[in-house]
Amino acid sequence: MSSRSHRPITGTQNERVKQWRRWLKKPEEPSCPWLPVEGEKQIRELSRQRKIELLLVSDSRSRGNAPPDAAETVVLVDRLFSSLSNLDTPQGMIGFFRKPTWTWEQLPPRILYLDRLQDPGNLGLILRAAAAADFGVVAAPGTVSPFNPKVVRSSSAYLWRVPLLSAVLPTELERRGYRLWVADAGADAVLYEVEFREPFAVVVGREGGLDNALVPAGLPRFRIPMASGVDSLNAAIAASVVMYDVVRRREEYGWRA
Repeated sequence: MSSRSHRPITGTQNERVKQWRRWLKKPEEPSCPWLPVEGEKQIRELSRQRKIELLLVSDSRSRGNAPPDAAETVVLVDRLFSSLSNLDTPQGMIGFFRKPTWTWEQLPPRILYLDRLQDPGNLGLILRAAAAADFGVVAAPGTVSPFNPKVVRSSSAYLWRVPLLSAVLPTELERRGYRLWVADAGADAVLYEVEFREPFAVVVGREGGLDNALVPAGLPRFRIPMASGVDSLNAAIAASVVMYDVVRRREEYGWRA
């Protein structure tokens, strides 16, 4: 049974409010056990599969339809709620969910290996595409944290669905039997000519290019065909093109890696 505060919290110096503020601003910190999700639609959808550990609701929003069930629901005066929200236009509801954890055994035989991506929006979009294409994601050391608030927002809660491991060296993937392919705009081979065989991992580099010290030079490489004068793609777009070419092969030709 959920508990609910009877009177709205008003004080900014309340110790719990201070803790929530830290969790909202830096959810990637190890000391934060939960991840915040803002927006009623995403919270309700995620609550169908995950328990809401804590639900913060603005005073004005609490007078509308009943909020989703949570282990604890706390009402805050509108001014205080707005000061906590990470959104330019607060939506009156913040849900905290337990951070997802994954193991190697839960990874599928199709992996995107992300080499030090720094843009949290790109990582969030990649997670959404990976969920649709049934890929897992493994990130190299130095990649933006999947628990960054912008990653959580742009992933539309698919962060809880896509198996993801962080701070993994490519040699560990090879040790576990994954064959690595590198998406490289300068490669001779074209994506559509590549014969992937599961288990495999496709390396997608950060916006500034691959780390040659991290990614072995001898790995097989391919390029995504582009019109003359276009020399690169956004990392999230490149990753999506690769994943959906794999989906196309499986759906159109009954291909199984």
